[in-house]
This record gives sequence, C-alpha cells and structure tokens, in this order.
Amino acid sequence: MENIFKTHFKEFSQLAEKNTKYTKQGKPMISRTDPDFYNTNSEGKIYIFLDIDGVLNTSNQWTRMYQLDKKCVSRFAEYAKALQGNVRVILTSSWKNGFDPAGKHTPQIQTLIDSLAFHGIRIVGKTLNREDGDRAQEINDFIVAHQMEQERCIVIDDDPDIFHAALMKNCKTIWTDAKNGFGQVKKQ
Repeated sequence: MENIFKTHFKEFSQLAEKNTKYTKQGKPMISRTDPDFYNTNSEGKIYIFLDIDGVLNTSNQWTRMYQLDKKCVSRFAEYAKALQGNVRVILTSSWKNGFDPAGKHTPQIQTLIDSLAFHGIRIVGKTLNREDGDRAQEINDFIVAHQMEQERCIVIDDDPDIFHAALMKNCKTIWTDAKNGFGQVKKQ
C-alpha cells in the first residue's frame, strides 16, 4: 500500500524548451529511445512516467537546481521493486531536456541515471515537450507514438495542475507532496 500525499504545488523548474515537433499528419515526432525499449517481448514491463522535482527531491532542495534526495530515490526504488516487474522509466520532468538517447547526457542527468541504475532501474526515454505544457497530453502522445496502449503505465508527479487532458486508461497516477518527495511505501 502506498503512503503518498497529494498536493498542488506549481512546477518549480520552467527550464523546459518548447520544442515539440509534429509530422505533416499532426502526430508528434518520436525521439529515439534506448534500443531495449523496442524489445518486442513486453511481458512483465512496467513503464513509469517520472517527474523529478517534488518526487525524487523535495521543495526544500529547490534553492539549488538539479538536486536529488537520496531518501526519495531509495523510496522510489523500493516502490519500483515492489511492483515485481521490469520497470522502465520515461522522463516527463523538465530534467528530460538533458537526456540524450545517444548517451551524451548533461551531468545532472548522468547523476540521475547512475542513482537509479544503482537500484537496477533504467531510464529508457523521455516525453516530448508541448507548447501548451500539458504533461498528460505529452504522456498520451508518447503512449500512442510507441503503441503502448495495452502496457502497464504509472505516472508519478507532484503537480496535478499541469495535467489538463485525461490520461490513457492504462495509466495509474501517483501524486506526491513536493515538501516530502516520494513517500514511504509498504510492500503489497
């Protein structure tokens, strides 16, 4: 059972570039992701659409950008392990702009990758930015573009105010309290 707190904090970082690109048919262009993402054997895969600020850190840490809270990361890892599946993370956070599928990540993203990898968790992709900033639609676009409508998806974020569209039915949502980051999780 999850002990997670809901809050309505505004997203701290507004560093995200407005760079969503669309095909002539109006569909979002797919950014290349980790090659293992496309492995056709999806059995046991669980996709977590992950925000960072207010989830893997706390609002008290926002005075210095790109900080991770070890306790929040550990609690997230504990939760991911309790899911008993092959967890794959897709970044939804403004941090995603430093994620390069070719491996040329910014230092803060490399720290994030290393921190999650220590717990056996991989980041395999990122959502594209939309000009309207609707994070729910960014997630929906990613799910449709990668034909993931039947996959098990979990969205973890601290700010429901930036979710304007309804999420796909296959998505479970966990809202965190930005003051505490990812909360204590008990095994189910």
